[in-house]
Amino acid sequence: EAMKMENMLKAEQNGIIKSVNVSVGDAVEKNNVLIDFE
Repeated sequence: EAMKMENMLKAEQNGIIKSVNVSVGDAVEKNNVLIDFE
């Protein structure tokens, strides 16, 4: 799991994405905010 390059995330409710804080190829660490919602 640690080297998994793609994960599917499912939201528990509807929402609007305000910003995506990562780009393709970026390395992310635990607790990084990837997506902001309105």
